[in-house]
Amino acid sequence: MKLRRKTLSIVGITIAGLTGILYATSSSILLGSLVKAEEQEATQVVKGVLNLFSQTSDDFNSRFADWSAWDDTYAFIQNRNKEFIASNLVPEGLANVRVNIAVFVNTSGKIVYGTGLDTKKLQLTPVPEALKQHISLNDPLLQHPNAESSLAGIMLLPSGPVLITSRPIVTTKSTGPIRGTLVFGRNLDAAGIAKLSKITRLPLIVHSVNEPELPAEFQKVREKLSAKKPILVRALSEESIAGYALLNDIYNQPALILRVDIPREIYRQGQIS
Repeated sequence: MKLRRKTLSIVGITIAGLTGILYATSSSILLGSLVKAEEQEATQVVKGVLNLFSQTSDDFNSRFADWSAWDDTYAFIQNRNKEFIASNLVPEGLANVRVNIAVFVNTSGKIVYGTGLDTKKLQLTPVPEALKQHISLNDPLLQHPNAESSLAGIMLLPSGPVLITSRPIVTTKSTGPIRGTLVFGRNLDAAGIAKLSKITRLPLIVHSVNEPELPAEFQKVREKLSAKKPILVRALSEESIAGYALLNDIYNQPALILRVDIPREIYRQGQIS
């Protein structure tokens, strides 16, 4: 009896040990595969948000095609008709199309008319000096080889990031010769990010890469993001994971760091399993 009990005890301990090893091994493999799947899913989500930024830029650009290809604008760039300003460039009109900067430049690179807009006070303001530095024939902002050309994207100004579009000024029939360039800008502020966040149904945080007091978290991420590794995924907690990405400006230089907070559904299901 004692031998039988001893044998059964040894067998039981062996089975328990093998079961523990099997459990630990299978759990490690399962969680490892789930973490990898979670990172892949987060990467796809971040790519989707980046596509949304790109689509927003394209929509902003195409919205003003009628302004740049318009006989009235074509005439204004030459005769500086004050009636054109009174009819189209008043605070209320610019606010309706959500424009914070409007600049009309002739083929010599000189500003024919330019204004900013304070949307809170609904008042016209001077064109930002930092933007004026880009009003040069040598700058891509004013380089349009044909009537169908356009440039749109992000520009960093001291006041913050701006969604910018630049289009050649031609006739309503989109014929030339090109008489200049139309540059419109919209502040990419907290309200704009909140709107994008509402569309994605995910928390979005954006910081400029040149912020004097860039949070330490974003500083560390900035050092690891590059053209070869444009997206970085990190777990924030048991409940959420963050996807980080760089957004370039119209000169293809890093401008913004994006963070997307994503619920850890895969990880949660793995824990349950």
